[in-house]
Amino acid sequence: MNLIKILSYKFSFKKNKKVDILLLDDNYSFLNFKERKVEAVNFYEINFYYLFKTLFTFFIKNKNKINFKKLYWKCLMEDFNPKVALGNDINMRIFSFKDMFPTKKTIVYQLGHYWDIHVDRSRDQLSGKKCDYFFIFSEWEKRIFNVIKTIFIINGSTRNNEKITKKEEQKVYDFMFISEFRKLDKNTINNQKKGYHSYTFANKSIHMSFKDVCSIYALNILNTYCNANKKKICVARSSFRKDKRNKISSSDEMKFFNEYLNNFNTEDIDSYELAEKSNLIICIASNLGPELLARGKKVLFLNLNSLTNDWPFLPNDEGPFWYKGKNIDVINKKIQYLLNLSSEEWGRILEDSKIKMNFDPNNSKLKTLVNEICDAKKYT
Repeated sequence: MNLIKILSYKFSFKKNKKVDILLLDDNYSFLNFKERKVEAVNFYEINFYYLFKTLFTFFIKNKNKINFKKLYWKCLMEDFNPKVALGNDINMRIFSFKDMFPTKKTIVYQLGHYWDIHVDRSRDQLSGKKCDYFFIFSEWEKRIFNVIKTIFIINGSTRNNEKITKKEEQKVYDFMFISEFRKLDKNTINNQKKGYHSYTFANKSIHMSFKDVCSIYALNILNTYCNANKKKICVARSSFRKDKRNKISSSDEMKFFNEYLNNFNTEDIDSYELAEKSNLIICIASNLGPELLARGKKVLFLNLNSLTNDWPFLPNDEGPFWYKGKNIDVINKKIQYLLNLSSEEWGRILEDSKIKMNFDPNNSKLKTLVNEICDAKKYT
């Protein structure tokens, strides 16, 4: 750990108190366990109480020769003595916890979607890992996670399940485009031809990232459609996400969208709330698209990058609310069709498609299990 990184950490001196539930993912999914003692471990804080304890243990009692960093986290979490620890599959902390405390109950929840191209790599990374329970999106994910010794429970997206939104019957926007912006590529902007939205893409797309090429292709279609039909579009910004703030430049993201949309709106509300104000959501490869579909929202998946990011729940190349091609006429027809559907008609389309997106409002399955463990009931 370098000095600059250390100086960015917070510092404290305190002894940890016993809790019911220990969260090892910074409570990324905003889980709320009422009437329980809950603590989210701050992995960006150095606690000198445990630093001194680790120094003593490392030099005096470290018979198993555990490295200093791992020993520090073991000392830090030991005093929490939780009845259950909970974390996600991405940062892997929950699996390390199970290795340190094999008798403790652990629950893992799936954080994001996986693609076919990730299956082998992910299985290699997860092989041999252990946890007591694993909450997954759907049956499909078992092909990835079945290398883990665990009990699987299907509940959809845990983060999505926890989010409560106010239903907006009156729509403000015709479209909500889900941004996948991460950083500004100079090839995506052309100051000399500002406003001529096809120029940059036509002349520089070969030098752009594949992800940006797909986004810009869709944005050009939407921009033309909105201009011709006087429709309103808003953008669900990546930079406004809590986990991306200070990591993604808001001003750079606005520059990017200003290049490809003549007029668009943003709001300082989270993407779930913005979706409530929008008639049709446009998704390429964001986790948010399937989450909103699980909530019954009208989503059009323009799976332009299906070569690498092919949604496993879409059974073929084209359907009523998805398309894995680049034909502009086909995309425009799907936009027109979905935009004009009533809520009742959309509900029938979803039912007829037989694409079942799991949704467990307020994470009732997860919280029931946690309460059973905390109350020392018999586990299944």
